[in-house]
Amino acid sequence: MKILRASKYDIRTIVKLNFFVQNIHHEAHPNIFKPYNEDEEINSFFEQQLSDQNNYIFLAFLSDIPVGYLWAQIQQIPETPFTFSQSRIFIHHVSVDEKFRWKGVGACLMDEVTKVSKNLDIPDIAVDTWAFNNEANHFFRSQGFDSYNFRMWNIKRNAEPTSGADGV
Repeated sequence: MKILRASKYDIRTIVKLNFFVQNIHHEAHPNIFKPYNEDEEINSFFEQQLSDQNNYIFLAFLSDIPVGYLWAQIQQIPETPFTFSQSRIFIHHVSVDEKFRWKGVGACLMDEVTKVSKNLDIPDIAVDTWAFNNEANHFFRSQGFDSYNFRMWNIKRNAEPTSGADGV
């Protein structure tokens, strides 16, 4: 397997591979996630990400066939009165062609992020996953990730407020 850092010449490949992650999310939450498309807006989005030196997009190839990508970003979180400043690498997307899942593609992509983390002396790597995405959750746990935060939402948007909810 070959892993390369993507360039602007790889945008069309990234957009095509985006199908595998975008489709999962759109099927689960069509009210939040747009359907997959290859329009100019998506191409421009990835072009912008690639032009930012804090973004790393890696492509995975098997026999010169692109089979997946990972998009990570170095983030500087400022100090607040409540928390210390923090540097971390945040993984936005991992997308692997479904025909090549569970063949080590994701693990190889994660290895590249780990190398960046070590080279830049940024020990923290974070990722958000959706509760419904059991396959992604299993994958990230297999890569040593553990839950550190839970984000919840109230989908009863028009419900009456509950009494006694003064705060958490």
